[in-house]
Amino acid sequence: MPKVVYHRDEKALGKFKFAVGFLGKPQFFKDLTRDISKDIKRDIEVKFSKGRDPYGLKWKPRKHIYPWPILNRTGNLRRSLRAVAANNKITIAYVADYSDYVHEERTLVPENVTGGLPKDHRKIIKRAFSDAIKRATKSAGGTP
Repeated sequence: MPKVVYHRDEKALGKFKFAVGFLGKPQFFKDLTRDISKDIKRDIEVKFSKGRDPYGLKWKPRKHIYPWPILNRTGNLRRSLRAVAANNKITIAYVADYSDYVHEERTLVPENVTGGLPKDHRKIIKRAFSDAIKRATKSAGGTP
């Protein structure tokens, strides 16, 4: 019967333990949620400027013709978008007084995430985690 020999790579194991320890630190998640919130906010701003909701769907057409871009007469609504990362949670919302009224007509920010986050936002989150893990393993001296 052939003999199976198992060799433990102590160096790679040490790097892995260091990276996993790094991932468990509170600052890691603070930085991660901050980065994710900034990227998602940027994505929503770009879609807003194109007249699209966070899912990439075009807003409903206007009922009347106006000389200014849709939802952008003064720019106050667009500028009122806030992204706050705290306690490993991200809150993204428009804070203009009339944003609730506008949201009834057009989806500005998804409220019910049980139906699923927009695909672009899932990609942002996945990329952020992947990048953070790469940084953690790199600071440990390379990929284990």
